Amino acid sequence: MLVNPYADQLSVFAGTRILTTDFGLVGTDIIDQANERRVWTVTSVYAPIPERCLGGVRVKLVDQKGFVTFCNQRDFEVMLGMAKPGDFCRWTGREYPHPHDDAWIGFCVDKIDIQDDLYERELALRAENPILPSPSDIVQRIHPNMTRDYEEFWTLRGDYDFETGIGPDTRIETLYERWSRVSRDWFDWMKV
Repeated sequence: MLVNPYADQLSVFAGTRILTTDFGLVGTDIIDQANERRVWTVTSVYAPIPERCLGGVRVKLVDQKGFVTFCNQRDFEVMLGMAKPGDFCRWTGREYPHPHDDAWIGFCVDKIDIQDDLYERELALRAENPILPSPSDIVQRIHPNMTRDYEEFWTLRGDYDFETGIGPDTRIETLYERWSRVSRDWFDWMKV
């Protein structure tokens, strides 16, 4: 078990959901179960989302073509070999599923994961320039599930709070006010 997300104290970097500890996971490579030519590398570890039916930390991974995906702690523990399907998971109170079971989620991305990745990309831009110049653009390559991949193009609307006009606005809560999605294109990973 990486951590008991319900009992252990987890801290994040201020203003983000990125955990201050990565449990030694950053840099770990995982071969994709559906495509052995696709290798995922852990880049960061995120705090659990309380509203989710499956809690636990979230692991962000990037493949060799720059696509991003996330994995829940329970399934990632199986991928790492820390647990075997059928073992009892103390923090969920259930057995670990097998990758072919209906309970298996594996690599998956939802709106919160996309927001976290977009915000992390914005932070990288701010490291170069604390006040984001307009125009600024971000491209996200996303692997939302086992069968599809897409690329989104985002453009900066403005680096300020649209209610008050005060900037720069660095809050994750107002991220989608600053950035506007221009396009989404679906890809066949093998052809990219």
